[in-house]
Amino acid sequence: MAPPSTGEEAYLRRLALSTRAANNTAPPAEEPSPSLATTGDDAYARRVAMSQAMAQSSVPVEPKPVYPGFAPSTHPPPQPPVEDEDPIPSPPPETPPLPNPPTTQAPPSSGPGSAEFEAKVKARRDAAAAIAARLAQMANAGPSQAPEPVAQPPAPSEPSNNDRPDPHGFAARLMAKWGHKTGQGLGANADGIVQPLAVEQTARPKGNRSVGAGGFGSKDGGNMGRIINANDDARQKEELERFGEPSRIVVLLNMVGVEDIGDEELPDEVAQECTKHGVVERVFVHGVYPPPPSEEDGVRVFVKFSGPVGAYKTVRDFDGRFFGGRSVRARYFNERLFDSRQFNAPL
Repeated sequence: MAPPSTGEEAYLRRLALSTRAANNTAPPAEEPSPSLATTGDDAYARRVAMSQAMAQSSVPVEPKPVYPGFAPSTHPPPQPPVEDEDPIPSPPPETPPLPNPPTTQAPPSSGPGSAEFEAKVKARRDAAAAIAARLAQMANAGPSQAPEPVAQPPAPSEPSNNDRPDPHGFAARLMAKWGHKTGQGLGANADGIVQPLAVEQTARPKGNRSVGAGGFGSKDGGNMGRIINANDDARQKEELERFGEPSRIVVLLNMVGVEDIGDEELPDEVAQECTKHGVVERVFVHGVYPPPPSEEDGVRVFVKFSGPVGAYKTVRDFDGRFFGGRSVRARYFNERLFDSRQFNAPL
């Protein structure tokens, strides 16, 4: 190769060699370095263009609002030149306001309802803690220590005979509560009991292990009870004075007069009326002799029943009943005197 004739040819040759070497090593798309200027004029023009671009970039430009929909730029922004005075800082990019979260009403903490609820919760917690403490205490006691027995109510001591209430007094108070008055029978017609019932303890008869009539009690016990009915005594005494000794024979007084002794229909009529109470065996009309002072006792009508039940009902049904304008009186008649035909015997 011939040496260059001038310095410019030498510079161009060196530039071509360096360019070829750069093309062999660097990628083809990369531009050559700005320092490798072809001529001095090109280098000067390039530097002037760069300074103008930097001057233009230093002018403050009003920022545009940033929208979230745009993608960020891939080229880095040019850096402003360093100056003595601080430039006016650009406002930060505006971001869209976030939506306000829904406001939720906080539960009242100082109201009367919350205080009551807290009191209930505290009471339940205290009760649960007490139960847990009791269970822990029972578990720590161990099997050797027996649990405390539950307090039983004291058994009522059996009162002595002097401390027991008087049953007669209780019955009297109960009857007074029902409207009873002393000496007057119970009921609307005052035909009920007059005296309260009582119970007394009696010894069981020897050789008789079964409970007899009129008594009650355990078969294994040595004693038995007996009901005392004072009304029966008073009633029996009254009935005894009024009707006489119970019998199957009933005598009716003041039913007819002496003139009706021969009436044949009278026995059939009396028997038909008395059959309502029992079986009638015989009806007999008898005139008393000698005639008594009272005309009411002059004629006696005897009625014989097959059993005492009919006679019992008849004396109570016929006594005070009216027959032919007369008030009839009924009584029992001694069966032995009737069989011996002593019809005039005193009543």
